[in-house]
Amino acid sequence: MIRVAVQYAIDCAAEPAAQLPGAEIRKLARASLAESACQGEVTVRLVEEAESRELNRKWRGIDRPTNVLAFPADRSLGEIGDIAICLPLARSEALRRDCAPAAHLAHLVVHGCLHLAGHDHQEQEQRQAMESLESRLLRQAGWPDPWAGERP
Repeated sequence: MIRVAVQYAIDCAAEPAAQLPGAEIRKLARASLAESACQGEVTVRLVEEAESRELNRKWRGIDRPTNVLAFPADRSLGEIGDIAICLPLARSEALRRDCAPAAHLAHLVVHGCLHLAGHDHQEQEQRQAMESLESRLLRQAGWPDPWAGERP
């Protein structure tokens, strides 16, 4: 069983990306984690830039906000981990990519969950595998393929 908590540490009325309902966030997280046979609890936290920047500085030594951070937990304790998604940054990225903010947020939920499941994108082969999995999971959930315009 996969249990997903969604936390809103941001004024959602001001963020179009936050219009992705909590039920959809939970559905995307469960599907992404089930793909890798994960079991346990995960928290998806939607945050402002200041919190994203602080988390990124504390855990990665990078003094700027980032779109998504994944914090794997001890699975032996029944925990999968936590994800922090910076909604203002997600919105600005969506505008640059010319996609709907909710679609980009859906992508970031899947992306963060795949990191919790052990996927990475540091090497080209890993990146291609992870992007392919993201595309498939998002299409299955009724969302657009975020990589469609970037493939030859």
